[in-house]
Amino acid sequence: MDESIIWLMANGRKEQALKCIKRAAWWNNKDFETVVQAGYTSDGSCDIGEIEGSEGNRETSPMVLEDIKAIDSKILPEPQEDSSGSESDADGTVGERVSFVRVLRNKTLFINSVAMWVTWFSASLCYFTLYLMVSSLAGDKYLNYTLTSLMDVPACFIFFFGFNRYGRRSVTILLYSILAIGTFALGLLRHFTDDKDSTWSVVILITSLISIVGGSGCFFSIFFYLPELFPTNVRNQATGFASCFARIGAMISPFMGVLAKVAIWVPGLVMCALASIAVFLLFLLPETKSRQLPQSLAEMESWFKKDKLSEERKTTTNALA
Repeated sequence: MDESIIWLMANGRKEQALKCIKRAAWWNNKDFETVVQAGYTSDGSCDIGEIEGSEGNRETSPMVLEDIKAIDSKILPEPQEDSSGSESDADGTVGERVSFVRVLRNKTLFINSVAMWVTWFSASLCYFTLYLMVSSLAGDKYLNYTLTSLMDVPACFIFFFGFNRYGRRSVTILLYSILAIGTFALGLLRHFTDDKDSTWSVVILITSLISIVGGSGCFFSIFFYLPELFPTNVRNQATGFASCFARIGAMISPFMGVLAKVAIWVPGLVMCALASIAVFLLFLLPETKSRQLPQSLAEMESWFKKDKLSEERKTTTNALA
């Protein structure tokens, strides 16, 4: 399989990107020269987003002709790896290779990274802790586990119908809020009520199921939300590190049973605290609904500036009203 054309362009590997385009044009019986011309702007820079569906009526630039001749003659130079971490401008433009150290030094990416690490960690720890606590609930264990497994269905519906309509951040905050409120209520109920009582045992089970809906939905949301928060250069690294924090949360979850033996309300309080912190951090992130995936650091930073300006305008409008 060929590498993603967008990723190649974002990392400055123009020759390889053109080679992939030529192969795609051949498979689809399209004229390669027309396809390449469609992706170039008047100043000679390449815009991959305009290639599809174009009629190729732009003027051919010298740069385009040179690229086509280079590919047709099969004299494509091998890409030179740049160990310094940057191939072009240092302002986060397309063509820059961003190392993970650069991610930690950049304020925007650092906020995104910390928020995603905490949200993935809390979602994993809470989700698996709730699953493991099902065996301690009153009633038939098999029925309880069956009902718990079925809670992925309503979580999926909330995610499916809400993600594109109300936005990524809004739905994710909603699901983490459900998780926080549910686990807090679960901790209080386990502490102040007798789960041997049939009425309270049903209430505790329902509260646990609601918490599972929130935890399951959180997993759906963050898996889709994270890739939209990082530029192409570091998207895989960001996903890998966030997934690592999720595995750490999963490894810690079995030990929440030890805390329950000390005080039965402690696991619920810990899960509520983690979910609440995740909600707070999510408010620091931009909304990615109806936005194309960011290709550079500069584009990612512009999102924060636009969101901040939009909030200031709303505040001013409300004050005047």
